[in-house]
Amino acid sequence: MSPRELALRYLDIFVGTGSAGGAPLEAMLDVLHPTDFRFEGPFAAFDSAAAYVQALRDDPPLNCSYEPIAVLEQRDEACVVYDFVRDELRAKMSQLVRVRDGRICHLLLIFDSAPFVEAPDRKTLSKKS
Repeated sequence: MSPRELALRYLDIFVGTGSAGGAPLEAMLDVLHPTDFRFEGPFAAFDSAAAYVQALRDDPPLNCSYEPIAVLEQRDEACVVYDFVRDELRAKMSQLVRVRDGRICHLLLIFDSAPFVEAPDRKTLSKKS
């Protein structure tokens, strides 16, 4: 898969984990690099795919979707700019994906965290690991 395809597949799995018929979290392990993975975001950072997937198991993303605005690809990277939607919350996000050996080795998630801090269910979004 190309970096663009991997980035979109990752997002499809992420938003599908909390829905009936969605991809199980184990599917995420197929797109994340097993030995060289890093996730960085406003609320959390992880140094392994296993730790990241475990955090999602412990606190799965529920009732959310994404609406792509733009997808850019260059060499071994893709950037997806999208609207993240959950219930009445909508936030612009950007996810930079770096690929090595056909798997995602680095995810950099960028967004304004203010709407999430103010959300009534913010506990599910503010875990640090």
